[in-house]
Amino acid sequence: MVVGFLIFFIFLPLCAYGKNLSTVHKKLACQDCHVESGRLRTREDSLCLPCHPESNLHPTGVVLPSHMRGPVVNFLLFDKGERIVCITCHYIHPEDVIEERLFLLRGETGEGEPLTNLCLFCHFYGLDTQNPHRRERKCVYCHMAPPKKAAKSRKLRNFLGRHACEPCHNEAATYPASFKRCLKNFNPFQDPEVNEMRKALRIYRAYLICSDCHNVHGIYKEGAPLLQFLLRKDYLAAAERSRSINPHWTGVFCGSCHKEKPKKGQPNLRNDDINKVCQRCHDNKFAKADIHPVGMKPSPYVHIPPDFPLQNGRVSCETCHIASLQICYGKKEYQVVKNNPKFLRRRGLTRDEFCLLCHPPNYYQCFNPHKNQLVKGKINPKTCIFCHSSLPNPEEFGIKHVKFIVDNPNKPCLICHPGMDRGHPAGVNHLRTPSGKILQAIKTSVKRIGVEFPLYRGKIICATCHNPHQPGVLKISAAAKGAGKPERLRLRTDKSICIGCHIDKQ
Repeated sequence: MVVGFLIFFIFLPLCAYGKNLSTVHKKLACQDCHVESGRLRTREDSLCLPCHPESNLHPTGVVLPSHMRGPVVNFLLFDKGERIVCITCHYIHPEDVIEERLFLLRGETGEGEPLTNLCLFCHFYGLDTQNPHRRERKCVYCHMAPPKKAAKSRKLRNFLGRHACEPCHNEAATYPASFKRCLKNFNPFQDPEVNEMRKALRIYRAYLICSDCHNVHGIYKEGAPLLQFLLRKDYLAAAERSRSINPHWTGVFCGSCHKEKPKKGQPNLRNDDINKVCQRCHDNKFAKADIHPVGMKPSPYVHIPPDFPLQNGRVSCETCHIASLQICYGKKEYQVVKNNPKFLRRRGLTRDEFCLLCHPPNYYQCFNPHKNQLVKGKINPKTCIFCHSSLPNPEEFGIKHVKFIVDNPNKPCLICHPGMDRGHPAGVNHLRTPSGKILQAIKTSVKRIGVEFPLYRGKIICATCHNPHQPGVLKISAAAKGAGKPERLRLRTDKSICIGCHIDKQ
């Protein structure tokens, strides 16, 4: 980065006599600022202050301390006394600016900000090691003047703008990469039900900044993460309500599951049914749903280990998971459970090995609804009702004649194929309403290539591309394509399955 800044400033064109002035300066004559030789009359503030009285946010006429002088600073302009002046931070001619920006500031522009990271050129090398969020903090660490002395002055504004947190919190706030990751993981407004709380937080921008979530004027205290992260109470209320934030492992979002601080023997959950607490997020919309059903009594063929608790004699989420394992503030505690990110009651086991803790191998046989659909050449109703609420007529063509046990026919698929509703295939979510050429290709697929791509209520579902039936179940050729084929794809597993809809890619 420093090398990039060096190259940037080495090729900065100096102020040249006779250049066209900006629209702000259009009424000025060149000789108002320059002598005949093209040199500035002076680099001192007296050149700018007649038109810009006390408009600067940064003090001028001061010498830059030696400990603030990094390699880039050597390319900034100072007066003869090596003092900071207006042209230290500002260009004079718009031709000297690589891209249009406000105030003709040097440096790189920040997205959506009139200020730039120019401040870091000097202050990055002069940062104090003192934590400005402690009780003995100094306001001038972030502000250009103490608030009491500058209550009515623009100098109260944070001199780094939106980039104020970067010097100390570089890993968390470096924009855009890490900061975008922070927004992705901890932005509560990705949940539509919480988006309405923006006004309560007084957030009217499309993007978030650090101070939207953190109280930058709070007092830092060591201990629990809530005291270290200086989270705003109104943000925390939104975050705990949001289903788009993963509350686990942080030690902060306890209110997502608990209505009060939990005590030994008293979890104080938001709902007495722990399954409903978990399923609030784990519904395959915001977090992956478990493939194992909950809320039922174990069958006689199942052996529940003594340390796998039941809730009122029924299987619950807590039967397999220990929610308290996620509460680890120290590095030592985290090291103990880092290999158990799903806080299971047994770690180091494969999924099958974990299942066999309860299900004896001789009885453990997963029901596959893609098999046994035919018995002696006839439809087996017991298999069909896994997905269908009534037995379909294999002689009728079209999904409109088919009824499912749930409103979303993808749900039965996701029980055994979790996660396939996101980024599938090719990293793109295809479970959506098609439009344009894609919709036209689907509607004409039977006539064009003799293959049906069924839509459910106008949307693409798993069965649009995959045929879940065995060969011989469906009697109409276009609907039976793909039955028994690899991946049960209605067309071959090469690009043909894509070209069936994306006809413009042929």
